[in-house]
Amino acid sequence: MKYLKLLITLLITLIISLIVIFIVVRKNRIKIGIHTVCILKENIPFLREWIQYHIDLGIDKIFIYDNTGSIGCDGSNKNNNKYNINFNEIIKLNDDEIKKEMAEIIKEYNGKVYYDIWQPRNENNEIIYGQNESIYDYINKYGTLTDYTAFIDIDEFIVIPNNNLKKFINKHPNTTKFILKQKKFQDRYCYIDNNVLKIDDTIANIDTTNWANKLIVNNKVVDHNINNNIHSINVI
Repeated sequence: MKYLKLLITLLITLIISLIVIFIVVRKNRIKIGIHTVCILKENIPFLREWIQYHIDLGIDKIFIYDNTGSIGCDGSNKNNNKYNINFNEIIKLNDDEIKKEMAEIIKEYNGKVYYDIWQPRNENNEIIYGQNESIYDYINKYGTLTDYTAFIDIDEFIVIPNNNLKKFINKHPNTTKFILKQKKFQDRYCYIDNNVLKIDDTIANIDTTNWANKLIVNNKVVDHNINNNIHSINVI
C-alpha cells in the first residue's frame, strides 16, 4: 500500500508537469512576423543587425518588400532617402553584389527571411512606394504563416519589456492590435561605422506622443474592406 501511494503521487506529479509543459509550449507556439517595405541598397549595410535583433526578440519570420527603383515618398527618391542622404554615393555595391548579399542573408537565416520584389506602378508607369497596397499583398500571400505581424520600417527597432515579444503578447491574449510609439534617433548613416544599436543620440524637441505610431496586429482580424496604412490598420 505504501508503494502504491508513492506511485500514485509520482503519477499525479508527472501529469501536472506534463500539463504545465503543454501550456508553456502552447503559449510559445504563436508565430510573429515583421513586414517592411524598403530600398534594399539603402539598407543593406544594416540589414543583418536588424534581422538578428528582432529574431532574438522573438520574431519568427521577416518579410522584406524591396521597392528598388521607386520614385520615393516623403521627400525620398531613387538616390536620396527621406533625410536627404545620398545612399548611392555611400554604398558602392552594384546590383549584382547587392543581390548576392541578399541571397546569402536568406540562406544564413534559413526560412526566417522572405524577400519579394515590390514594384507597383502609377498611371505613368513609374514605380511607386505602394506601402498601403503591400499590406494587402502581404496578408493575402503570407498572412497564414504567422499569427501576428509587426508593420514597421526597416530602420526601426522594436523595444519590449524583458526583450521577449512572445511573452508580452501572451500576457494580453484578448488584444488584437498593439500600438508602438516612437523615440527618434539620429540617422544610421551618421554613424555608418558603428552598430545601429550603439546610437544613443536622440533627436531633441520632437514630440512623438501621437506621431507615426506603428502596429503589431493579429493577422486573422485585419479588415480588408478599409484602406489600411502602416500607421492605422483596422481590425474586425
